[in-house]
Amino acid sequence: MHNGLRQAFLAVSLLLITLGSDADGRESEPRQTERIPQGWATDYDYLEPIIQYLGRKYAESQNQGRSLYLYLYADRVSPCREFRARARRGQLDEFFEQRSVVMLDFEYINGQLPRTERFMNAPVLMSVNADGSPNSYMYPGFYLDGPRIRLKKALGEFFEENDRH
Repeated sequence: MHNGLRQAFLAVSLLLITLGSDADGRESEPRQTERIPQGWATDYDYLEPIIQYLGRKYAESQNQGRSLYLYLYADRVSPCREFRARARRGQLDEFFEQRSVVMLDFEYINGQLPRTERFMNAPVLMSVNADGSPNSYMYPGFYLDGPRIRLKKALGEFFEENDRH
């Protein structure tokens, strides 16, 4: 019995190593920096009032001559992963090089909103007002299927309507 248990342990250990899992059995994830497009802020501590944080980020962005946008993501949703992957690969640089983006957890933020104001889909991209309040929004995930030009056209129109320099 002891030999059988040892063989089972070795087999499970080998399987975990082969699948690229951590020692505690969780699947290995890309490093945080690999999942986030360059220059996108992820420094919100979820303790400071969100409007205060966004107001501060808005002022910082304005000092850099950039507009501020809020990106709500849910990693369990494939359009969120795909949108960020395209941004990381540089496919959306023309839209994000001159803009600041703050990434926040969709489920946390949605849970803070009154039920009648909650978003139905993720990802959500929003413009931010000077006082830190979110303004207009779009669902970039709707434009991921089909030709890339659909997403680029939708982003271009959204940013044209919402940029504030």
